[in-house]
Amino acid sequence: MKPEISVIVVAYNEKEYIAETLESIMAQKTNFKFEILCHDDASTDGTQDVILEYQRRFPDIVVPILQKENKMQNGHQIVVEYCYPKARGRYIAYCDGDDYWLNDNKLQKQYDFMESNKDYVMCLHNFDFLDVESGRFSSSGCGTKDRDMKVEEFILWDSMKVPQIGTSIFRADLAKERPELFIKIGGGSNSLRPISDQPLYIYLALHGKVKYFADVMSIWRRRGVESWGGTKEKNKHVQFNLDKISFLKELDRFTSYKYKLPIQKAIERCKFTIAWTIRDFNQAKRYAKSMDKSIVFLILIYIMSIVPNISKHLLEYKGNKLKGTK
Repeated sequence: MKPEISVIVVAYNEKEYIAETLESIMAQKTNFKFEILCHDDASTDGTQDVILEYQRRFPDIVVPILQKENKMQNGHQIVVEYCYPKARGRYIAYCDGDDYWLNDNKLQKQYDFMESNKDYVMCLHNFDFLDVESGRFSSSGCGTKDRDMKVEEFILWDSMKVPQIGTSIFRADLAKERPELFIKIGGGSNSLRPISDQPLYIYLALHGKVKYFADVMSIWRRRGVESWGGTKEKNKHVQFNLDKISFLKELDRFTSYKYKLPIQKAIERCKFTIAWTIRDFNQAKRYAKSMDKSIVFLILIYIMSIVPNISKHLLEYKGNKLKGTK
């Protein structure tokens, strides 16, 4: 019998966490079959040994996809190229190799909703952050009420309000048929990280409804935030946002300018981030209003445009808050 859901787990040097991740998935109580496609990108810490042990214990569920050389660093889209072709489920779910699920009814709840509401193409849920250094948990900011999410939210992409990919299940057929525009944007060794979640979310939302459940059903580990101080990191941030701007402009044409206003606002946010990263506070002031920040933040931008070297530590703090990455 074919699985109904293919759970994709992506790992790289996650030996410390991967067992907890897999246990949380194996603990799911479902009335349907699911599989776990566990991709390891040539880890050097023994992560692959842990994955193989779980395959030995659960041969009908765990499917290892083990690389001998790192694919992501060479610009490959590992999920699309190596996981999707092996995914047999009608739906796809994600869980990063250092995260874990809390609710053992997570998959069943999302599956039941999708099966009962065929006009929906994706179902997301709330999650909590776990700061690895401090051990403290914090809320995501995604919201405390169930609701439908709109394509405009995914275009604007507030990373503190959009549920991360590890909360999702979505239709596999739509994800696999995406055109190139929604698959490969930047990425590889010259980018901070591949822009993958946002184009996927947008493409799915263009083809149907998206449900958000306020229940906290997973944990996203945050292992600190990279400094923006070095030239190499600055260049990565700039290129990341330039890639995103290119995608948004192509998206505007793809959608026949139906979402022109949110796309323009999203582009201005990227330009703000670029200006902030390179310490061009006059340009940052120009685009600051698109960030939907408080009046205190806007005043800060204005002051910095006049006195650029007001505080190195304040810059690093605010830069990290804006980045909002894992």
